[in-house]
Order: sequence, then C-alpha cells, then structure tokens
Amino acid sequence: MTHRRAWMSVCALTIACGSGKNEDSDTASNDALPDITWVSVSASDRHSCGIDIEGAMRCWGDNEAGQTAPPLREFDQVSTGRWHSCGVTRVSTVVCWGLDADGQATPPEGTFTSVSSGSKHNCALTADGAAQCWGAAVLGQSTPPPLTFDSISAGAQHTCGVTAAGELACWGDDTHGQASPPDGTFSSVSAGWLHTCALNTEGQAVCWGENNHDQSEPPEAPFASVHAGWSHTCARTANGTVQCWGSDYHGQVTAPETAFTAVAAGADHNCGVTTFGKMECWGQRDAGATTPPAR
Repeated sequence: MTHRRAWMSVCALTIACGSGKNEDSDTASNDALPDITWVSVSASDRHSCGIDIEGAMRCWGDNEAGQTAPPLREFDQVSTGRWHSCGVTRVSTVVCWGLDADGQATPPEGTFTSVSSGSKHNCALTADGAAQCWGAAVLGQSTPPPLTFDSISAGAQHTCGVTAAGELACWGDDTHGQASPPDGTFSSVSAGWLHTCALNTEGQAVCWGENNHDQSEPPEAPFASVHAGWSHTCARTANGTVQCWGSDYHGQVTAPETAFTAVAAGADHNCGVTTFGKMECWGQRDAGATTPPAR
C-alpha cells in the first residue's frame, strides 16, 4: 500500500488538492495517480496479493478475516493462505496478517529467504535452507524433515520442498497421494489443494495426487514454472505464455493470450504479472479476487 507515494502524486499532479473540490475532484485525483507496476503475485481462495516495484504490498478480494489488509512494510515476497497472508520483508523477516485461529498469522522470529502459505499453516526457509513451519499441525503439515531445501511450497494440509540435492520431500496429509512425490531430480514444486506438481530438471511438469478434474495430467511441454491450484494447474512457458489444465468451471483454465513474468494459481482463479508490469486475473470473480487495483 503506497499511501505516501499516492498522496504525493495526487497533490503534485491535480489542481484540486486540499480545498476547492468539486464533484469530479475524486475522479480527477484518481486519474492522476500513476499506474501500478507489479513484480509478483500470489492467489488463494477468495483473495490475492501482489507486490509493486517499490516493495509495497497490495491485496484485493475477501477481507473477512483481515487477509487483504497488509501492514505498511516493504516486501520482497508474498504468499496467500486461505484466510491469511504472509510476506518476507526487505529486511528478511516474515510478517503475516488475517486469521490467526491456528497460529498461522504468528510467524517465528528470525530471518528467512522465502515463505509459503497453505490453508491454515505456513512454512519458511532460512538462509541455510532449513524449513520452519507454524500454524495447523494436526496432520503433520507443519513438521518438516531435517533436510536442506532450495524451495518449499505449502498446500492445503500438506507441504512439499525441493532439497539441495534436487529431490522432492513432502509431509502432511496424504489421503489422495499428494504427499507421495515421484523419484527424480526437480527444480521447483507447487503444492495445491489435494494435488502437487513439480518441474523436473528438463522442464517437464510432473503431477501427483487428486486427479478428478485431470489437474494432475500436464501436457508434454517444457515449462519455466508450474502452479497448482485447487482443481486445476497452470504453467508458464519460457516465452511467458500460460497453459492451464483441469477444472474450467469458472474459466480458470482459459488463460489470457499474453506473456507473463509471474503467475499464481488460487482456488478457482489465477493472477499473473505481464511483461509490462500489469496485473491480469481470470477465473471465478467471487469477492473481487480477480479485480486487482490499477492505481
């Protein structure tokens, strides 16, 4: 939320600043604000959050538990859970906001390189690759193995990570096989609701777990990143185009024909940052989760 930058822009660029407003002054002030240039995004159940080029966090959609009301900090990374959100600040601390019924919005002290939010839990990586998790733990989703990780991803009630050796390790709920990864070497992993997908070192997407909507049947194509949602999955190619598969009940598999630098899959919607720094979302429009601010 760049309140300081936005206010300065209004006062500098509009005639009606302070006194003497007419009925069109609010529109004029809004038009004078610069467009947001986005750098990253995360999508969840009914809300989404993104970080702009200045490090300001902005969230949109359902705010029933305060999950779209981030603190005024500068952030490097964001991850949205079901009713909460977390981010890594520019001083490498983790800050969370929203529902805290299971302790998911109360992160541990220390410095971290990344954080990933699941339904009611989170996991973060320290600088030496150790995983720390907090929040709901009834199914073991917050009890990581003592391994060194390059990346980590929290799903609904399970978590997966890519180890320093390039192998996959998962823990937590495995009722649909979502925590039973295949053998091989991988570069990234994304834990969804009841399924998980990863990219192997050749750029091929590999998925496992729930497959009732073919969300675990990726096309045979090289990808740069993969993102598991609830009943669908999206992946970004090297040239930035997005392919999605699985349930398209809300249009979440019908991606825009544009190039993206970042993509995030939520429950039934997705959001992405285009190569021009714009935010585009598609899929279910519930609670405004697909309506990001423009200014």
